[in-house]
Amino acid sequence: MTGSETQTPPPSLWPRLIRSLGPKQIGWANYFFLFVCVAAQLATFLITWPVWKVRPVSFDATAGVMPNLPWIAGTPQFSTAVLLITSLVFVLLSPRKLGMLFHLLLLGIAISMDQLRCQPQVLCVAFLMAACVWPWARRLCVWYLIAMWTWAGIHKFLSPDWFSYVSGYLMESVESRLETVGKSAGLEPELDLSKCYWMFAGMVALSEVATGILAWWRPKLGAIACVLLHLGIACFLLFLKWNYSVLPWNFATAIVGGWLIWNGVGQRGENREIENGRALRMSLRLPTNYWEKAIVVAMLLIPIGFYFGLVRHGLAHVLYSNNMPLCVINRSDRVEVIDSWEDLGVPFPYAEKPYHDYFKLTGQPDETIHIRNVLTWLKQDQFFRHEGDQSIREISEREFLADQTQRFHVCVVDDPKKMFQLELAGAQMKRRSAFDLVFAIQFNPENFEPEQLKLLSGIRNLEQIQLGGCQVTDEDLKLIPMLGKLCGIGLRGTAVTDQGLKHLAKHQNLNVIEHEGSGISDAAHRAFIGIQTGQRIAE
Repeated sequence: MTGSETQTPPPSLWPRLIRSLGPKQIGWANYFFLFVCVAAQLATFLITWPVWKVRPVSFDATAGVMPNLPWIAGTPQFSTAVLLITSLVFVLLSPRKLGMLFHLLLLGIAISMDQLRCQPQVLCVAFLMAACVWPWARRLCVWYLIAMWTWAGIHKFLSPDWFSYVSGYLMESVESRLETVGKSAGLEPELDLSKCYWMFAGMVALSEVATGILAWWRPKLGAIACVLLHLGIACFLLFLKWNYSVLPWNFATAIVGGWLIWNGVGQRGENREIENGRALRMSLRLPTNYWEKAIVVAMLLIPIGFYFGLVRHGLAHVLYSNNMPLCVINRSDRVEVIDSWEDLGVPFPYAEKPYHDYFKLTGQPDETIHIRNVLTWLKQDQFFRHEGDQSIREISEREFLADQTQRFHVCVVDDPKKMFQLELAGAQMKRRSAFDLVFAIQFNPENFEPEQLKLLSGIRNLEQIQLGGCQVTDEDLKLIPMLGKLCGIGLRGTAVTDQGLKHLAKHQNLNVIEHEGSGISDAAHRAFIGIQTGQRIAE
């Protein structure tokens, strides 16, 4: 080496490290869409912040929120909210080498500690993030989206809940919001959207299935449908001011999902330099890799397990269609309908295991729970009694209802579909609080039909029935199902006579009958009440 020659010093470690971070690992296009996903995941964590913290068990209805429900009892608990947000920073700094793996690992640990964290919006955004980082995840994520859209629509088509009270109440909410907006603008619109709920239900289900089919058959058109579908859902929820936790998910899926589906034709293994006209006619094929193909087939078939109680609704793409188990807990001092929306901003995982786990954690000895599964090929009704020390025992319906002789507040799950049918007929339901069960019903004389009385079998906790002014006869009273808690009935101005009282004798707690203006005589009324009261005292 001559004196005039100079040796170039090796580049330092830090500049090389900085140059290898972020976009350098995955490219600027992927990094942009990854940033969109990270922003959506961050917003979801902030909106649902209490879900990711340690929530203590409380036995006071007025204190605390829904406790953590670990998948395995005794799992140690620690707050993951700050850690998850920190992991998102690592995702942006080093997506492929460290960040994405760290985030997925931490998210898996967080979900393992609490069943309420297994929310579809969090899982889907995490999948979209992975698709922006790894090519193999992109190939799988496209099919994940296809399965999500297709099954979300299929579940709605198969759900009697969706085609009744779910879509009906959504239309009622839209009608209420439109009236509020109209009045604020000086208008008084006359709307009746509740009658077209089934059209709304069909259109939503069809649009979801169509998006899934288009994403497979014509990905370019499917990408457009993806954007329109998820932006439409986001705008709908914003208008209703409801379920904000899924807004980031819908915006991210509209942007990133649309981009993935638009470029999905490249999965065919053909030349990516495809003419636009031909690209529009191309369909999506399964990945060529064996294990990737197996995963895709599994993603398309696993949602079937929901109908056999094997797969949670959040993992089976059951979105808004309900058709899930319902539950009511009979506490020593109150009746509890489980709800986590108000405190946590996310729905409770409606499945038998979380119901059992919640009751084990918060129950006291001799308290009972009724779980009603709406899927008829599964065991429809389950009854449990708390034995103390976080232990529960299944009991028979007879044993469960026997508590009514000692504790009048024992309740069972209401049937929301039958209640919705009664509301469509103009009947008014009464609750003691917003989250309580229906205890009274008042029929509308103008729309009353005797067949409506059969629907009362879905409201087994009724204490009062008001039929005043309705065209009801003695024979019609036979249609009222046996209601063990019924204590009062209004028959003012009806055609019911003394003979009709015989059909009411099966209701053992019935001791108040409003009969003014009816065909019931005072003597028959006094005799009926005396017999009913005597039977109850003797028992």
